[in-house]
Amino acid sequence: MNRISPACRVEEPLGDRGCLQHTYVLFPHGLDEQIAVPSGARCAGRALVAAGCSGADTGTASDDEEAGAAQAREVDELPAGYTDYQSEVYADDAHWLCKLGIADDVCGRDLDATVVLADGTTEVERHQVADDPPVDCFYVYPTTSFDQGLNSDFTPGEAEEISTVYNQVARLTSSCRVFAPIYRQATVAAIGGGSDRQDGPDPRTVAHGDVLDAFRYYIANESEGRGFVRSRSQTRRERPRSPRRGSAIPTWSRPSA
Repeated sequence: MNRISPACRVEEPLGDRGCLQHTYVLFPHGLDEQIAVPSGARCAGRALVAAGCSGADTGTASDDEEAGAAQAREVDELPAGYTDYQSEVYADDAHWLCKLGIADDVCGRDLDATVVLADGTTEVERHQVADDPPVDCFYVYPTTSFDQGLNSDFTPGEAEEISTVYNQVARLTSSCRVFAPIYRQATVAAIGGGSDRQDGPDPRTVAHGDVLDAFRYYIANESEGRGFVRSRSQTRRERPRSPRRGSAIPTWSRPSA
């Protein structure tokens, strides 16, 4: 493969276990890879599925292979717990910082930049939002809340959650639709040991429950079967996995083509 277009899916046959899907998305900052769990559908018959990819050295897929890829996409089904999923919290646009069509979309703020050239002159570079990007970006912001207690509330701070999302992910609207939920994260005090412990659920469990609730709602009601990329920042004190084994957000995706 000479190059990869904005969305490219590579399939790896796993025999009777189905097909492992690798989705590559080219963003301005580099190449992101998302590895999906076996879909249960058979591969299209070759390692590289041409739909959604460009510059492949292997040539053009045959009609049978393209038909196989289309069939694989058609039989792709949502995992248990996702089909027709609803959320009282995330059905409310007030609980999203970035989401297509909401009134105060943080990712819809001014993103024009001033470029300083080598000779000292400047020019304005206008941010271009993609009209119909091939994938979505589901973003979970890192620990940023200075709220009192172990978990933040659902009211984002301008210098905390809002500023973080604006600076870290808003520019990806040039390549994907961005979905960034507000969630009750473990606060800076909670992970730093500066808050008194209290009876109640683990603050990480509360945060994880919100994110999973938002993700399931997005998949069932907003994704429309589109491919997606999950993006998350992590502080040193945060654990790299879910606090509850077996309940992590899955790494499967629908094909982006």
